[in-house]
Amino acid sequence: MRIGINAFFGDPAPEPDFAFLASLGVSVIRTDFSRYVVSLDVEGIHARVREFVPHEDMTLMALICGGHMDCEDGSSRRRIEPYEAAEAAVAILRAAEVEGLPFERLQLHIGNEADLAHPGYAERPEDAATLTNAVRTAARAWGFTGDVIAPSVSNLNVRALGGRERFWERSRPGYLPQMMAAGLPPDVIVAVHRYPDGGEDHLDAHAGFRSRAAEWDRLRAIIGPDRRVIVTECGYHTAQGERTDEAVADGVAWDLDFYAQRGVEVATIFQINDGPEDTMEHRYGVRRLDGTEKAVCLVLRARGD
Repeated sequence: MRIGINAFFGDPAPEPDFAFLASLGVSVIRTDFSRYVVSLDVEGIHARVREFVPHEDMTLMALICGGHMDCEDGSSRRRIEPYEAAEAAVAILRAAEVEGLPFERLQLHIGNEADLAHPGYAERPEDAATLTNAVRTAARAWGFTGDVIAPSVSNLNVRALGGRERFWERSRPGYLPQMMAAGLPPDVIVAVHRYPDGGEDHLDAHAGFRSRAAEWDRLRAIIGPDRRVIVTECGYHTAQGERTDEAVADGVAWDLDFYAQRGVEVATIFQINDGPEDTMEHRYGVRRLDGTEKAVCLVLRARGD
């Protein structure tokens, strides 16, 4: 199993950071292209792709519709439409050809946490399938035979996978089963995120599941035994003393072993750096704001390529 990391979301990719990630055994970097999608900023796309070209040990996982899969439209926000994502995918492929990034070092990841995204996708799983097929069709027509990754679901919980959290509740259909039922070609890779609820330990399952293994068994029952799967976000934060650095390292070590045993192709850690605030979003980094490494880096070095 390859180790990935979420990095360079909207920021330039400094050379020292590539070296740092390579030292951890990271070989896949998931980064967001959504700022270039609606305006079809070709120059920005080329610049982003160009950063990866010299780093032959790195694969670019290009997230086409990041965030909430939406964009500003005057005073409101609207979803990124399938045709816009397909045009952006072709622009990324064209940039890879021009800049010299081999297709085997490029993955097209279509969307982020579709079940929590813009209502146009969160409330319409079938539209996430339409989006996926639009991007895949455009990419294959361009001659791209590499990895096309479906929009991720935000967690391995009842909202995403279906079922009931408590025995007296009505069973929920789940976002992923509905997206799959709408039709995903067999060559499309399924993407999932997995985070704990609240202050849960890494061994604690989500409500409605007896164990972490039961969550995964439900996922496999939905996507089938042969469908390729990638974990595009996972990790643990240390905000407000919820976990120590050592507890995060233990959780990530357990996760990586768990995913490797279940045939996951890439497990992508969230994320490279801490931010300036002691909040959940700012405390997932494997590296502190001052540049010092956290204990989880030892885990990644032990398990990376």
